Amino acid sequence: MIDHTRPLITVDNASLSRQGQTLLRQVNWQIQLAQNWAIVGPNGSGKTLLMQVVQGKWPCYPGRVVYAEPSLPERIAHLSFELHQQIIAREQGQEVFRQFSHSASNGTTVSELLAAATAPGAAERTAGLLQRLDLNRLLGAPLLTLSNGEMRKVLIVRALCAAPQILILDEPYGGLDAAARRSLAELIDRLPAEGTQYLLVTHHLDEIPETVTHALCLNEGQVALSGSRKEVLESKRVTALFRRDGLAQASLISAPREAAPPAAPPASAAETVILMKDVTVAYGPKVVLDRFNWAVRPAENWAIVGPNGAGKSTLLRLISADHLQAYANEIYLWGRRRGSGESIWEIKQKIGLLSPEFQIGYREDLLAAEVVLSGFFDSVGLYRLATAEQKAQADRWIGRLGLDDLAPQSFVRLSYGHRRLILLARALVKSPALLLLDEPCQGLDPDNSRRLIDTVSDMAQQTGTQLLYVSHRQQEVPACITHTLELRLP
Repeated sequence: MIDHTRPLITVDNASLSRQGQTLLRQVNWQIQLAQNWAIVGPNGSGKTLLMQVVQGKWPCYPGRVVYAEPSLPERIAHLSFELHQQIIAREQGQEVFRQFSHSASNGTTVSELLAAATAPGAAERTAGLLQRLDLNRLLGAPLLTLSNGEMRKVLIVRALCAAPQILILDEPYGGLDAAARRSLAELIDRLPAEGTQYLLVTHHLDEIPETVTHALCLNEGQVALSGSRKEVLESKRVTALFRRDGLAQASLISAPREAAPPAAPPASAAETVILMKDVTVAYGPKVVLDRFNWAVRPAENWAIVGPNGAGKSTLLRLISADHLQAYANEIYLWGRRRGSGESIWEIKQKIGLLSPEFQIGYREDLLAAEVVLSGFFDSVGLYRLATAEQKAQADRWIGRLGLDDLAPQSFVRLSYGHRRLILLARALVKSPALLLLDEPCQGLDPDNSRRLIDTVSDMAQQTGTQLLYVSHRQQEVPACITHTLELRLP
C-alpha cells in the first residue's frame, strides 16, 4: 500500500559514472502522486540515463532512489529507442538460430509480443489501442518485417497494455507520421484520467501535452531547472536550449509537404541515377510496394514522404543493396541493372546511409572515431587499417559536425542522439555520390537537427552528392530538395 503522504519516487543526490566519465551529477528530484513530468534537455544531457535510474536499472553512487512502495518499479512501463533496439537485436539473433535449425517460424509476431505484455483484464484496452493506431492489419506480421514507425506504434501499445502505474515515454513521437503523432498525443492526454502517471522525455517543446504538470530540464548531467510546467518550459534558460539557430519546433498538425508526381521513366536507364520498373515487394500477404515506377536523374534531390508502412524505408533498402527482393525486380543504379554481376560492395562504395534500422543494427563496441572510419569500408565494425588520408578525412568530418569530444568515447555508451551524429559522419566520410537519409533528425535536439540539415544541404549543393531524404516533418526537409515523392499505403 502506497503512503500518499510520501513522494512516489525520490531521487536523492544521485550521481552515475562510467569508465571514469561522470554522466549524472548530484541529481535531486521528487515525483509526487498525480504529477506528470516532461523531461527536457539537449542530446547527451542524461535524460534517458535518468529514466533508467528511476526504473532501478542503474545503481547510482553516491546517492539513492527511494520508492514509496518497494514493488513500485514492477509497475513502471517504458518506451524508448533502447528498448526498440533490444527487441530487434533479440529477433535478429533468433532469426540466425532459425536459419541454422531450418525452423519454419518467421519470428515473433505483433500479436505474440502484445499478448505477452497485456495485463490481466486489459484485453479490451489493448483492442482499443490497436484500432486507434491502425495496427490490426499488422497483428500477424513478424516484428522484423515492420517499418521503424510501425514498430514504434507497436511498442507504444505494448507499454500501455501493461496497465502501468507509471509510464515512461522516451521520445515517443520519433518515427511516427503526423496522424499517428496526433493519435498518440490524445492517448497520452487521457492517461491521468485512466490512473496512469507519465514521464515524457522529448526534444520538441510543443509536443508536450496539456496534462503535463511539471518539468525537469537536464544539461550536462545536472538539473538545470525543475518545477511547475510554466516555471520551467517558459523560462529563458530552457527556451534558449531548444530554439538555437532558429529551427522551428515541429507541429503535431503540420500539413504534409505538397507532392510532385514523379517524372515518367526515360527510354534509357543510362540517363538516370536510379530507375525502378514495376517494382513489387511483399512479405507473405503484406504488400509494401505494388508495381512501383520511379526515376531519379542527375542533380535531383528527393524528399520521400508518406504514412508509416507505406514503403519509404523499404525503397531506400532496395537502393542500398540491403534488401534481397531487389534482385527479383527491375532496378537500375547508374545505368546498370541490379543483379547483373556487380558485387554488393561496388554498390555501397557510391552510397552513404543513415537510418533508424541501421543504427539499431550497429552494436559494435568501438570508439566513436572508429565507427566513422568504418564508413570507408561500408562495414559494421572496423576490420581494416585506415590510411593516414582516411583518418585525416574522418577527423575533418568529426570536427565539422562538432563531435571532437565524442570521438574517443565508446560508441555504444553514447546517447541515442550522439550515436546518430556519429553515424551521420560515417555516412558522409567517403563523400558518397548518393546519400540516403531516413528520419535523420530522429532523436536529435533542435541544435543538432539544424547542424545536420545545414550540413547535408551544403554538401548536396557544393559537391554534387545527391540526396534521398525521408522525413515525417516538413520543417526538417533541407532547402536543397528539388523533388518530392509521396508514397501511400497499398
